[in-house]
Amino acid sequence: MTGSKLSAMPWLRFIQHEATGYNAITKFNEITSAFCMKLIEDHKATYVPGKKRDLIDAYLCEIAIAEEAQINNRTFMEDQLLSVLYDMIVAGLEETSYTLRFAFLMMLRHPDVQGRVHNEIKEAVGTDRLPTLEDKDRLVYTMAALMESMRMCYVFPINGFRRSLEDTTLHGYRLPVNTTVLVNYWSLLMDKELWGDPEVYRPERFISETGLLREDDTFLPFGLGRRRCMGEQFAKSFLFQTFAGVLQKFQLVPADGTDLKPTAVGGFNLAPKTYDIIFKSR
Repeated sequence: MTGSKLSAMPWLRFIQHEATGYNAITKFNEITSAFCMKLIEDHKATYVPGKKRDLIDAYLCEIAIAEEAQINNRTFMEDQLLSVLYDMIVAGLEETSYTLRFAFLMMLRHPDVQGRVHNEIKEAVGTDRLPTLEDKDRLVYTMAALMESMRMCYVFPINGFRRSLEDTTLHGYRLPVNTTVLVNYWSLLMDKELWGDPEVYRPERFISETGLLREDDTFLPFGLGRRRCMGEQFAKSFLFQTFAGVLQKFQLVPADGTDLKPTAVGGFNLAPKTYDIIFKSR
């Protein structure tokens, strides 16, 4: 499920450090933690009480308040801040890069859609400046093309582990308390009863009859509820600006011999199989 032997047999780390990827994971954790700690130390050295430049400053402010009030069992601690920054880096790298790689692959497979996206950007934004978040409402087809790619090529098909807090019955199935639950988003995004033709790449499904972007209740790439992805707004902003910016400036063309099948490489996240792409300046 998570693409790792260690997930099923964690004891292998004691006898196969290299083959199981345990050494690679340990090294990555050390490098990432050191990077995050340097960010924290730099902020502590330049922090001005009452002035919050970003998340780290806001967190340091809460830590100072808790320490001054001598609160025991407090939530805001430096170790917790380190964990938050680590989660943001780890969760924000793979999902966004894989989503963009799938989106660009869809543009190679559907040059007609790519052309419509470019023309919309050219008419609404022009070519003298890059698209910004303020342009989203005018780039409806561009957003729809990106959303349709995210629906068809979902990089996080199985949601993270959850736990039932009490005995529960769900659609006739009994879930005792403390049952581990995984949510299959893939089945939702590819449900024929909901989408009609889920195997077809059709951005128009996210555009209403009045020409506005349709926010479908069954399109949940960032989850739902209290455990919804904390990086949702950042990811949406980054994906839109990068996708629109690239298609504004470049025509995407497949290199000779490139396999355009949207084949996914399995793992905890789904990644597109490596492909070659040519960026032709417009």
